[in-house]
Amino acid sequence: MEQLNNTDYPLVSVCMITYNHEPFIAEAIEGVLMQKTNFPVKLVIGEDCSTDKTRNICEKYKQQHPDLIELIPATANLGMMSNFIRTLETCKGKYIALCEGDDYWTDPHKLQKQVDFLEENEDYSFCFHNVYINQHDYQKIFKEFTDKDGIYALEDVLKEIWFIPTCSICFKNVIDEYPKWMQNAENGDLSLIFLLALKGKIKRIDGIMGFYRQHPGGASKQFTRESLILNISYTYMNFNIATDKKFQAFIEEGFGKYIKSQYQAHYKQTAQIELKNSNKMAITFTFKELITAIGIKVKNKILNRFKTNQ
Repeated sequence: MEQLNNTDYPLVSVCMITYNHEPFIAEAIEGVLMQKTNFPVKLVIGEDCSTDKTRNICEKYKQQHPDLIELIPATANLGMMSNFIRTLETCKGKYIALCEGDDYWTDPHKLQKQVDFLEENEDYSFCFHNVYINQHDYQKIFKEFTDKDGIYALEDVLKEIWFIPTCSICFKNVIDEYPKWMQNAENGDLSLIFLLALKGKIKRIDGIMGFYRQHPGGASKQFTRESLILNISYTYMNFNIATDKKFQAFIEEGFGKYIKSQYQAHYKQTAQIELKNSNKMAITFTFKELITAIGIKVKNKILNRFKTNQ
């Protein structure tokens, strides 16, 4: 990095949460340390009481770069969301960039490009870029974007889940307090994207500047299809209430697409859903149609979880 003075008050804080990332954490940290910027950066690592050597590796980097790295260890495992939020709250920069401990950046000018854009565009709350997916022995592009301008709004992120790689996000530190429902969401990146999209427009920066790593121990691999649907529905429902149902139509469309993608094979085999306009699933935000799609047991779990957080 260049110009690393005054890192107690960095322009950019990098939020990195990690748990049992021993094979990956050094590469994640090195991707931050290699950044070339004309502003101060601080890496904030939320280490969640790993059972492997992740903390030892983080401590060694902290010793080597005491002014650049802030390590916040845990005395007991907090869980992904609690660790994520406490790490975010420790980030004091004007901007916050995300990189989990099993992902990594590859472009040394990534942060400079993103901050330059956000500094020049007040009506944008965050920007992102494309990445590669690293899975076992092959890699592929996270998403083939076909739009030309790369400009998005809240409606876009509600209608299409996860077209923004988490490790590519750099955002303005404009959320005064993370809502209580977010702590129980279990998909903090999606919740954060929704909240940030309320604050301004979104820009995709040109270039592929990092790797999203998929591996058996990754967070996305720890959930069953049922639990993923429960988590997504929980996030949508709480966001719908928090915004006084202003965006409910987009929420219904986005959740309907997600359910259809998750259960498409099941639908074809059992013909248990009703399709409208030949390709749109009949679904309402009250989830009545989900009874046949995912079963009454799962529906009750969704509704019960929702009630406990009203």
